[in-house]
Amino acid sequence: MVHDIQTQPVNTDAAWGSFAPKGMDRLLLDMTRNLPYNWLGKRVFYALRRLGRMHLAGKPVDVTRLGAQLRLMAERNVCEGRILFNPDYFDARERRFLSEHLPESPIFIDAGANIGGYGFYVCHVRPRAQVISIEAQENTFKKLVFNVQQNPHMNITPINCALADTNGTVRLFINDVNSGATSIRVRNASHTAVDIKGVTLLKLAQDFNLTRIDAIKLDIEGVEDIVLKSFFETAPSHLFPRLILIEHSIKRWTFDVVDFLKRFRYLPIRDFGGNVVLQREPGA
Repeated sequence: MVHDIQTQPVNTDAAWGSFAPKGMDRLLLDMTRNLPYNWLGKRVFYALRRLGRMHLAGKPVDVTRLGAQLRLMAERNVCEGRILFNPDYFDARERRFLSEHLPESPIFIDAGANIGGYGFYVCHVRPRAQVISIEAQENTFKKLVFNVQQNPHMNITPINCALADTNGTVRLFINDVNSGATSIRVRNASHTAVDIKGVTLLKLAQDFNLTRIDAIKLDIEGVEDIVLKSFFETAPSHLFPRLILIEHSIKRWTFDVVDFLKRFRYLPIRDFGGNVVLQREPGA
């Protein structure tokens, strides 16, 4: 049963609403969603989430989260489970920062989109946003596509590829315990790997005929260094994002990305612990 949960994509045949939570499932989700984000709230949250996962037993759930209609599962995806049980446990400070700093009609790239949480949130707070959501893992991407289809008023384009430093085939190492930790750099104990399409950030921008990028979020499991180095050494400066929200993976990088970006007039302006925001100097 565990194998089926972790390898099969969520049911995308039934209409959204078919898996609305009922009974104990609904009670547990309501309880976790209303917990405060503090020391005591966290202790209770983790206990109730464990109970909720056991009760759901791998079933999909149709809920409204981050301003969007989503079909989510609690198993084998940490990011997805946090959004399901309580979105405040999914990069709440980072998302709040974006809501305060994005222009009214932003072009936003979400690299390492998972099931699309950042993209749905950006479209919720900026209805005129254009979002490009990039997800490499096939089954996670299918969930992303389904959820995008349930929210046609949101301008989100899902792309199934891995950002890389070259265009062509790359090897993707699947994390069977947490699909959000799948990476083209980080191997895992299962030794499961597939070949997929790799695309540079510059080619992606060119394919979409972008004239600017207002913000980009990169959570691509340790390859932020090679992706950004390739981009900044080849892209025209008008494509340099105004804001970069990046997972701080210094132990995985081959060089310090934050120091590298300072060469292109970026300054770190907010440190959230696991993630850091850099902003390009005005007039650069």
